[in-house]
Amino acid sequence: MKKIIWLFLFPAFCYSQGMELKIDEYIAPFVDNHCFSGCILIARGNDIMIEKCYGKANYEHDVENSLNTKFRIASLTKSITQIAIDILESQGKIKKTDYLSKYYNGIKNAEKITIDHLLNHRSGITHINDYYNYDALAKEFYTIDEIIALFKDKPLDFEPGEKRSYSNSGYVMLAYIIEKTSGLSYMDYLSKYVFEPANMTSTFMENQQDVVKHKAYGYQPSADGSGLKKSLHWNPDIKLAGGSLTSTPRDIFKFFRTYFTGRLNIEPELPDKKDAIYYFQGRSPGYAAFSKIYFENNTYVVVLSNNYSRAAWNIGKNIGDIFNGKDLRFEFPKKETMEDPERFLGYHHAVDFNWKFWLAKDENNNFSVATDSNGKPDKARMGPAYYIGNNTFYLPSFVASIKFNSITTEKGNIEWENF
Repeated sequence: MKKIIWLFLFPAFCYSQGMELKIDEYIAPFVDNHCFSGCILIARGNDIMIEKCYGKANYEHDVENSLNTKFRIASLTKSITQIAIDILESQGKIKKTDYLSKYYNGIKNAEKITIDHLLNHRSGITHINDYYNYDALAKEFYTIDEIIALFKDKPLDFEPGEKRSYSNSGYVMLAYIIEKTSGLSYMDYLSKYVFEPANMTSTFMENQQDVVKHKAYGYQPSADGSGLKKSLHWNPDIKLAGGSLTSTPRDIFKFFRTYFTGRLNIEPELPDKKDAIYYFQGRSPGYAAFSKIYFENNTYVVVLSNNYSRAAWNIGKNIGDIFNGKDLRFEFPKKETMEDPERFLGYHHAVDFNWKFWLAKDENNNFSVATDSNGKPDKARMGPAYYIGNNTFYLPSFVASIKFNSITTEKGNIEWENF
């Protein structure tokens, strides 16, 4: 009998081991080039097929990432808040068509902003991350009323419903509505109606003074591309409900699996097409998160990273395809020499995708790129760049390239290509 059991198990073991090697090969260039550290999970239905970690949770103390490591999940938090709002509506406490003024009247045009506007970034409430002093604000402690006070008197960016513009501030208002209508704090409501039913035992909101066991500390590629540097330290308070949670890949899998199988006491919003694929992602200084769901065969992918690079998004998008049979590999483009690099340096505005940025070069001829911040390079978020020919620079932190079709100071005819 033992021989028969082993004969059945051995091919499955070989498949899993072989698949893991393919995924390792895909991820290796990102790890080697200081663009990824973190943990991945791939599941089929209820069964976790691959669960693995790369790099370190703390580079100063040489602590490896492990299956117990806890990562800040940035805007992946919004997916959980959205489901909390769905549960609140199913309890008869709100309707998504309700106006904000029913719950809070201290914001201009609150009588025109619906809960649905807040969920879908159509409220016009200014995005607090765009404030010139946001990095300083993000280090402070806040109550929910104190966060709202930072933006409630600002004029709306547009009339509610007219446009879509990303707003973490809108999600703070959703947390306020949850608290006002449920009588519970935002976190207590999540614990009772989301975390406990989904058996999510490692998801919480971290206070920057908390001692967190198995915490992943946040890093990003150094500006010259030679290694890592620590990312800005920020307190999750200011990202309440929009980017404030900490979790593990296993807990994120439990959340999506529990929701999409109808076990959170609400009807899940399932896609119309059987072969649909859903993406969820987030990124904030020091961290990146990504989840992908293939509904055709119930494959779930989760990638959580303690590196500010967008490599986690690329990895998350592609390792599920590899698991589902595609032959994918990744290599960073080769560096090329160039003449007259100074013509590319300085400020640029990529009009087509509205990115204002600076390209710089250090004394060792290493290029770097930084988003514009009030007329200056945002040095805290500066990342490496290198020339790959044809007026094109590769940006490892973005896993993308920018091609200069023309060079001007105020306007650049610039193409962006994701790899």
